Amino acid sequence: NIYEQKGIHIDNVIFIDEFDFTTEGNPEITLTAPTTENLAYMIYTSGSTGKPKGVLYKSFSIYNRIKWVAKHYPFENKEVCVAYANPSFVDFLGEVFIPILNGIKVVLASNYLAREPNKLLNLLESKKVTRINILPSMLKVLLEDCGNFTNYLQKIKHWEISGEPLTESLALAILKNFRNSRIINRYGSTEATSIIYNELFITQDGIL
Repeated sequence: NIYEQKGIHIDNVIFIDEFDFTTEGNPEITLTAPTTENLAYMIYTSGSTGKPKGVLYKSFSIYNRIKWVAKHYPFENKEVCVAYANPSFVDFLGEVFIPILNGIKVVLASNYLAREPNKLLNLLESKKVTRINILPSMLKVLLEDCGNFTNYLQKIKHWEISGEPLTESLALAILKNFRNSRIINRYGSTEATSIIYNELFITQDGIL
Protein backbone atom coordinates (compact mmCIF):
# COMPACT_ATOMS: atom_id res chain seq x y z
CA ASN A 1 0.00 0.00 0.00
CA ILE A 2 0.98 3.63 -0.35
CA TYR A 3 2.05 4.01 3.28
CA GLU A 4 4.46 1.06 3.11
CA GLN A 5 5.86 2.35 -0.18
CA LYS A 6 6.66 5.66 1.49
CA GLY A 7 8.11 3.95 4.56
CA ILE A 8 5.42 5.44 6.79
CA HIS A 9 4.20 3.49 9.82
CA ILE A 10 0.63 4.29 10.84
CA ASP A 11 -1.21 2.63 13.72
CA ASN A 12 -4.89 1.70 13.73
CA VAL A 13 -5.45 1.77 9.97
CA ILE A 14 -8.18 -0.48 8.58
CA PHE A 15 -7.97 -1.24 4.87
CA ILE A 16 -11.64 -1.55 3.97
CA ASP A 17 -11.10 -3.53 0.76
CA GLU A 18 -9.19 -6.23 2.66
CA PHE A 19 -10.98 -6.36 6.01
CA ASP A 20 -13.67 -8.86 7.03
CA PHE A 21 -16.18 -6.78 8.97
CA THR A 22 -18.36 -9.81 9.71
CA THR A 23 -15.83 -11.16 12.22
CA GLU A 24 -16.74 -10.10 15.72
CA GLY A 25 -14.14 -9.60 18.40
CA ASN A 26 -11.34 -9.32 15.84
CA PRO A 27 -8.11 -8.53 17.75
CA GLU A 28 -6.88 -6.50 14.78
CA ILE A 29 -9.37 -3.77 15.67
CA THR A 30 -8.34 -1.37 18.41
CA LEU A 31 -10.69 1.58 18.62
CA THR A 32 -9.31 4.76 20.16
CA ALA A 33 -10.83 8.21 20.56
CA PRO A 34 -9.92 10.48 17.63
CA THR A 35 -7.64 13.44 18.26
CA THR A 36 -6.31 16.32 16.20
CA GLU A 37 -3.15 14.26 15.70
CA ASN A 38 -5.04 11.77 13.54
CA LEU A 39 -4.61 11.89 9.78
CA ALA A 40 -7.49 13.72 8.12
CA TYR A 41 -6.76 13.45 4.40
CA MET A 42 -4.13 13.20 1.70
CA ILE A 43 -3.78 15.58 -1.24
CA TYR A 44 -1.52 15.22 -4.24
CA THR A 45 0.60 18.15 -5.28
CA SER A 46 3.50 18.70 -7.61
CA GLY A 47 4.79 21.65 -5.62
CA SER A 48 8.04 23.04 -6.97
CA THR A 49 9.35 19.64 -8.05
CA GLY A 50 6.92 19.00 -10.89
CA LYS A 51 6.47 15.42 -9.66
CA PRO A 52 3.09 14.55 -8.07
CA LYS A 53 3.36 13.42 -4.47
CA GLY A 54 0.91 12.70 -1.70
CA VAL A 55 0.88 15.14 1.21
CA LEU A 56 -0.54 13.71 4.45
CA TYR A 57 -2.42 16.12 6.71
CA LYS A 58 -3.26 15.78 10.37
CA SER A 59 -6.62 17.07 11.57
CA PHE A 60 -5.14 19.95 13.55
CA SER A 61 -3.88 21.68 10.39
CA ILE A 62 -7.28 22.26 8.81
CA TYR A 63 -8.84 22.79 12.27
CA ASN A 64 -6.31 25.54 13.01
CA ARG A 65 -7.07 27.27 9.72
CA ILE A 66 -10.84 27.11 10.28
CA LYS A 67 -10.51 28.64 13.75
CA TRP A 68 -8.07 31.32 12.57
CA VAL A 69 -10.30 32.51 9.73
CA ALA A 70 -13.37 32.60 11.98
CA LYS A 71 -11.47 34.77 14.46
CA HIS A 72 -9.79 37.21 12.08
CA TYR A 73 -12.42 37.34 9.30
CA PRO A 74 -15.67 36.50 11.12
CA PHE A 75 -18.76 35.71 9.11
CA GLU A 76 -21.88 37.85 9.21
CA ASN A 77 -25.41 36.47 9.28
CA LYS A 78 -26.81 35.27 5.94
CA GLU A 79 -23.43 35.20 4.19
CA VAL A 80 -23.10 32.84 1.22
CA CYS A 81 -19.89 31.18 0.04
CA VAL A 82 -19.14 29.27 -3.15
CA ALA A 83 -17.02 26.14 -3.64
CA TYR A 84 -15.95 25.33 -7.17
CA ALA A 85 -12.33 24.19 -6.80
CA ASN A 86 -11.46 20.65 -7.80
CA PRO A 87 -11.98 18.36 -4.75
CA SER A 88 -8.41 17.06 -5.18
CA PHE A 89 -7.04 20.59 -4.75
CA VAL A 90 -6.25 21.96 -1.30
CA ASP A 91 -8.43 25.07 -1.79
CA PHE A 92 -11.55 22.90 -1.89
CA LEU A 93 -11.14 22.08 1.79
CA GLY A 94 -11.15 25.73 2.77
CA GLU A 95 -14.03 26.59 0.45
CA VAL A 96 -16.24 23.89 1.98
CA PHE A 97 -15.27 23.35 5.61
CA ILE A 98 -14.48 26.89 6.75
CA PRO A 99 -18.01 28.21 6.06
CA ILE A 100 -19.90 24.99 6.91
CA LEU A 101 -18.27 24.64 10.32
CA ASN A 102 -19.17 28.26 11.02
CA GLY A 103 -22.83 27.73 10.10
CA ILE A 104 -22.60 29.46 6.71
CA LYS A 105 -24.32 28.39 3.48
CA VAL A 106 -22.07 26.99 0.75
CA VAL A 107 -23.06 26.84 -2.92
CA LEU A 108 -21.42 23.76 -4.49
CA ALA A 109 -20.61 24.41 -8.13
CA SER A 110 -18.84 22.48 -10.85
CA ASN A 111 -15.13 23.20 -11.14
CA TYR A 112 -15.73 23.52 -14.91
CA LEU A 113 -17.18 26.96 -14.17
CA ALA A 114 -13.57 28.11 -13.83
CA ARG A 115 -13.41 27.72 -17.62
CA GLU A 116 -16.71 29.50 -18.28
CA PRO A 117 -16.55 32.97 -16.72
CA ASN A 118 -19.99 34.10 -17.84
CA LYS A 119 -21.67 31.09 -16.22
CA LEU A 120 -19.64 31.65 -13.06
CA LEU A 121 -20.70 35.29 -13.08
CA ASN A 122 -24.38 34.35 -13.39
CA LEU A 123 -24.07 31.84 -10.53
CA LEU A 124 -22.40 34.33 -8.20
CA GLU A 125 -25.09 36.91 -8.90
CA SER A 126 -28.10 34.58 -8.69
CA LYS A 127 -26.96 32.91 -5.44
CA LYS A 128 -25.96 36.25 -3.90
CA VAL A 129 -22.47 35.01 -3.01
CA THR A 130 -20.62 37.19 -0.48
CA ARG A 131 -17.24 35.39 -0.32
CA ILE A 132 -15.15 33.82 -3.04
CA ASN A 133 -11.74 32.30 -3.62
CA ILE A 134 -10.53 32.99 -7.15
CA LEU A 135 -7.47 32.52 -9.35
CA PRO A 136 -5.80 35.70 -10.66
CA SER A 137 -6.20 34.40 -14.22
CA MET A 138 -9.97 33.99 -13.74
CA LEU A 139 -10.21 37.41 -12.12
CA LYS A 140 -8.38 38.89 -15.10
CA VAL A 141 -10.86 37.26 -17.51
CA LEU A 142 -13.82 38.64 -15.54
CA LEU A 143 -12.35 42.13 -15.59
CA GLU A 144 -11.49 42.10 -19.30
CA ASP A 145 -14.11 39.94 -21.00
CA CYS A 146 -17.32 40.09 -18.98
CA GLY A 147 -18.32 43.68 -19.55
CA ASN A 148 -19.44 45.69 -16.56
CA PHE A 149 -19.30 42.67 -14.25
CA THR A 150 -18.49 44.72 -11.17
CA ASN A 151 -22.06 46.02 -10.98
CA TYR A 152 -23.31 42.45 -10.58
CA LEU A 153 -20.88 41.38 -7.87
CA GLN A 154 -21.07 44.16 -5.33
CA LYS A 155 -22.51 41.66 -2.86
CA ILE A 156 -19.10 39.99 -2.69
CA LYS A 157 -17.45 41.59 0.32
CA HIS A 158 -14.59 39.14 0.77
CA TRP A 159 -12.25 38.20 -2.10
CA GLU A 160 -9.43 35.69 -1.60
CA ILE A 161 -7.10 35.64 -4.59
CA SER A 162 -4.80 32.62 -4.65
CA GLY A 163 -3.27 29.79 -6.66
CA GLU A 164 -1.15 31.98 -8.94
CA PRO A 165 1.01 35.12 -8.63
CA LEU A 166 -1.05 38.30 -8.29
CA THR A 167 0.32 41.18 -10.35
CA GLU A 168 0.27 44.74 -9.07
CA SER A 169 -1.89 45.93 -11.99
CA LEU A 170 -4.52 43.24 -11.35
CA ALA A 171 -4.51 43.94 -7.61
CA LEU A 172 -5.02 47.64 -8.29
CA ALA A 173 -7.90 46.91 -10.68
CA ILE A 174 -9.82 44.78 -8.17
CA LEU A 175 -9.19 47.27 -5.37
CA LYS A 176 -10.58 50.13 -7.47
CA ASN A 177 -13.65 48.17 -8.61
CA PHE A 178 -14.54 46.84 -5.14
CA ARG A 179 -13.64 49.64 -2.75
CA ASN A 180 -16.05 48.41 -0.07
CA SER A 181 -14.79 44.83 -0.14
CA ARG A 182 -11.96 43.04 1.63
CA ILE A 183 -9.30 41.97 -0.87
CA ILE A 184 -6.82 39.31 0.24
CA ASN A 185 -3.82 37.87 -1.55
CA ARG A 186 -3.59 34.36 -0.08
CA TYR A 187 -0.66 32.07 -0.71
CA GLY A 188 1.27 29.28 0.91
CA SER A 189 2.67 25.79 0.68
CA THR A 190 0.54 22.65 0.44
CA GLU A 191 3.44 20.56 1.77
CA ALA A 192 3.91 22.70 4.88
CA THR A 193 0.21 23.40 5.44
CA SER A 194 1.15 27.07 5.68
CA ILE A 195 -1.22 29.81 4.55
CA ILE A 196 -0.41 33.53 4.47
CA TYR A 197 -3.23 36.09 4.31
CA ASN A 198 -2.11 39.46 2.95
CA GLU A 199 -4.95 42.01 3.01
CA LEU A 200 -4.51 44.69 0.35
CA PHE A 201 -5.17 48.43 0.59
CA ILE A 202 -4.73 51.42 -1.73
CA THR A 203 -2.48 54.14 -0.36
CA GLN A 204 -0.98 57.32 -1.78
CA ASP A 205 2.18 55.35 -2.54
CA GLY A 206 0.37 52.48 -4.26
CA ILE A 207 -0.76 49.14 -2.87
CA LEU A 208 -0.08 48.15 0.73
